[in-house]
Amino acid sequence: MKFFTILFLLPIVLFSQTKMDKISFLNNKIEIVVPSDLGKMSDDMWKKKNKTTPKPLLVLVDANGEVNLKASIVPRIVKETQVMDFKQFQLKNFKDNRPDVTVLSEGFKIVDNRKVGYIKFKYKVVDQNIFNYYFFVLDTDKLIFFSFDCLERLQSTWEDTADNIVNSLKIN
Repeated sequence: MKFFTILFLLPIVLFSQTKMDKISFLNNKIEIVVPSDLGKMSDDMWKKKNKTTPKPLLVLVDANGEVNLKASIVPRIVKETQVMDFKQFQLKNFKDNRPDVTVLSEGFKIVDNRKVGYIKFKYKVVDQNIFNYYFFVLDTDKLIFFSFDCLERLQSTWEDTADNIVNSLKIN
């Protein structure tokens, strides 16, 4: 019986992100909890992958480059009502410009007494599908925008972890 219990639990242990670390950025204003498997992407690696795009506030990546978390500021958003507009703009942009995007879910949730918008979707790049989870929150007069992505084949392993990241969001 012990053998079967171990066999049953082994995939859960091997494929779950068990150790989570609290990190902060933007002068300790933003806090989130992330898996310790994710480390900061070097400036050199960012430049190789994104030749013309400036590096965001935060870029975390796993050792294989298959899982990423990015955070940036969208300074044009200044009112809470515009957060809803931002989500609708993103959805319209997908519909108009990215026929390969499949929206899985979208909406708002309350995290740490703040309205957090989110969009979960999939899209195709070259020969594989990507799972992406956008989430965003208003901080005073700026929108903090996060993008979590992984290969679609890793979605079942990482989607709950991405939800935990969103639910850990705290703005000081």
